[in-house]
Amino acid sequence: MFANEKIECMSCDDLRGLQLTRLKKAVAWASEKSAFYREKFANVCTPQIESLEDIERLPFTSLPEILGTSPFDFLSLPLSGVLRISCRSHTGTVVKMYTNGDIAHNVDMLTRAFAAMGIHRASVVGILGDMSDGCLLDLQMAAEVIGATTVLLGEDMQLAVELVRLTGMDTLLASQPLVMQLIVHAQMKDIEPSTLPLKTVVCLNEAVSNPMKRHICNRLQTEVHDLYASAEIGTAGIFFPCGKGQGHHVQEDYCYVELIEFSGAKVIREVGRMGELVVTMLAAEAMPLIRYRTGQAVMRLDEPCECGRTLVRLATPFGLTR
Repeated sequence: MFANEKIECMSCDDLRGLQLTRLKKAVAWASEKSAFYREKFANVCTPQIESLEDIERLPFTSLPEILGTSPFDFLSLPLSGVLRISCRSHTGTVVKMYTNGDIAHNVDMLTRAFAAMGIHRASVVGILGDMSDGCLLDLQMAAEVIGATTVLLGEDMQLAVELVRLTGMDTLLASQPLVMQLIVHAQMKDIEPSTLPLKTVVCLNEAVSNPMKRHICNRLQTEVHDLYASAEIGTAGIFFPCGKGQGHHVQEDYCYVELIEFSGAKVIREVGRMGELVVTMLAAEAMPLIRYRTGQAVMRLDEPCECGRTLVRLATPFGLTR
């Protein structure tokens, strides 16, 4: 199922043209408006982007830089232009700010992801977690855009187990640790987890791969999908699992990805070779993110996908995602 077939099945040439247009704008915006990038690019001759490969002349952004820099130095506009501020902790505390446009882009990406996972207007979708997390708010909005019945479960596990059963919930969205907590609390109530009505579980992970995926699948007897929900990137939608189980599709109209050697900075161009994932957000307004080294190990898959999407795919070191 497609949410935006025009983008998801766009020709490679048209997609690269769209990426280049957005990349030029993103780099120019960051260079002019963000104090962090204005200083970072100071030693680079005015960043001129004439091709996608020109991005390789720009320096990387690292996690220590993000954690050691005030979020207001990343901010590219006055606080009056910010619609939402969200704070998450993983390896450190990360504050993300969003404009109305940023939120709309995030919801658009998640809507596509949900459609690929088979979530639709007849689905009953539970969101487990603290709703002060901006990613969960985006998930709620995307589910409601699709027309699904949305159940906000909070973090009270006993109540969550009851609501899952009461509503006949078929889809659960939550971080991997909270899914594990739900399983444990069901067992504490003498409820066999596999008897819960859940058919699909979407795990939000700080890493591209989920080592507990098989265990969750076995305990709940469900289909398990993963969404990369990095606090530093600030959205859970930049990749989504292929409906045919052939890796994760990259939302290339919103995100430009590179693979580089783990031991250095050389860009890997060979298909099927593992490397470190580098992400550039192409439409971020409030807080630009250029060439962020994620530390995640992935492999590019370029052969045509069975699902019909032309968006590039990534696979983890553990193989394909199904």
